[in-house]
Amino acid sequence: MKKSSYISLQKIAKTYADGFLAVTDINLDINKGEFVTLLGPSGCGKTTILKMIAGFDSPTEGRIVINGIDVKDLPPNKRATATVFQDYALFPNMNVLDNIMYGIKTMRVKKDAKDCPKELTQQLAKIKQESIKKSKVEIAQSTKTLEKLKKELVKEVDKYEKKEIWKNIKNMRWNQYQARVIELQEKKRNLLKNGMVILDKTISANSTKYDHLFHDLKKAYLSKIPLDKSVDKIKMRIQNIDFWISYWENYPMLQVDKFEKKYTTRKLTKTEINKTAMDAIKTVGLEGKEFKFPNELSGGMQQRVAVARAIVVEPEIILLDEPLSALDAKVRKEMQYELKRLHKELGLTFILVTHDQEEALSLSDKVVVMSRGKIRQIGTPMDVYEEPINHWIASFIGKGNFFKAKWAGKNKFAFEGKTILCDNPNLLPKLSKKDEEHEFVIRPEDIDIVNPNDGIILGRVESVAYHGLMYEIIVKSQNHTISINTTDKTVVGKNVGLRWNPEDVHFLMPTRNKEVL
Repeated sequence: MKKSSYISLQKIAKTYADGFLAVTDINLDINKGEFVTLLGPSGCGKTTILKMIAGFDSPTEGRIVINGIDVKDLPPNKRATATVFQDYALFPNMNVLDNIMYGIKTMRVKKDAKDCPKELTQQLAKIKQESIKKSKVEIAQSTKTLEKLKKELVKEVDKYEKKEIWKNIKNMRWNQYQARVIELQEKKRNLLKNGMVILDKTISANSTKYDHLFHDLKKAYLSKIPLDKSVDKIKMRIQNIDFWISYWENYPMLQVDKFEKKYTTRKLTKTEINKTAMDAIKTVGLEGKEFKFPNELSGGMQQRVAVARAIVVEPEIILLDEPLSALDAKVRKEMQYELKRLHKELGLTFILVTHDQEEALSLSDKVVVMSRGKIRQIGTPMDVYEEPINHWIASFIGKGNFFKAKWAGKNKFAFEGKTILCDNPNLLPKLSKKDEEHEFVIRPEDIDIVNPNDGIILGRVESVAYHGLMYEIIVKSQNHTISINTTDKTVVGKNVGLRWNPEDVHFLMPTRNKEVL
């Protein structure tokens, strides 16, 4: 973990009981006070990560480290987090003030010095010192056992590689096996149904193919069950040891918290609760709405109540689960500015989940692009937009014009009779053959319409659409259909030239679609 990181997700994976792998190999460091957005399509695992940080779900593997301590086994109320939900989650029978005060009633503050004798302070210091000493001993012993078990696991997992039939199904367990069997049976049924005549030789051969696939799968799966049991047994022991390491890391804090709750802290008075709630109401701009009920508020106002309820308990981390998705465009834009203002004003760490690319780019210090349960790229909004690492990210975040150029040696590529320099150093070591084609992207706003004689590409204007601030122009060339965003108007049917600056060309890493879609 980097010294500067406040939150560190380390090798996080989550597999559900039915065998569904929600996320895997998640490694992410977040600095204190950052605004980080998890961006990706529906089902990519971003909300699963948020739930695990909040404590509403637990990872199958990995560590969730906050401020140097693994909190993955702590309950939500023991974590320095507060969550703003997509559906607001307000109590319909409570007004705005009562909704916000609800969480404050469980908060505690330090007692006045006169109510805390010196002996209590000394006793607390002793408890803290002894619990730290005890936790270090327990962690050291557990760590030794853990390392031993990990070595045993590596030896057992290596056995899957000794048989060819096991290699591709080493992670398959009963639920995944059943799902694969059902898939093969369904494919066979569809083949026979669509084939009309079952006696057709081609259909018969393909039907037999599925029978063979099922037979081979069954044979391979049944033969590896003893090894699966051995591997899973070791994994369970590792999870158990890992739980206790996490427990002992939190042990000093829990002991101190237990003592403070009993002797040195108190609940807030009604006056303090009311003042704290009113301060939160003022912070989110809801003055005058204190006694309104949720059904009397607009969606934007309800979301402000939800935000106020989160910040009022004084968390270190605010988790936002697509909080603006249900709002209309104008209100959503207003709430984006509001979240940005609150983040700057409060100085807290914000983690936002969204599938809205514009929202992610406009709000974030750091964007984490996800798909199919994996992190695909991490960077500033400018990084992920202007320097996407592959075709999928370039097309998911904004629009792009994709072209192919042939490698001409070193960092040079030939395109339309011109030479283009590669700006992606990660691609260069992978280049092997001259004249091999590689893809690059240019954003629509980076292309200029010029006279035909000055263009890199020549084309004809196919359409012109006005979008308020700029025109979207489609140009058809001999080999490409190109989108341009510009403030300069042109007319349909006009022959034009297109050109761009060298720094606007970005070569992409080759990626198989199935890895990211």
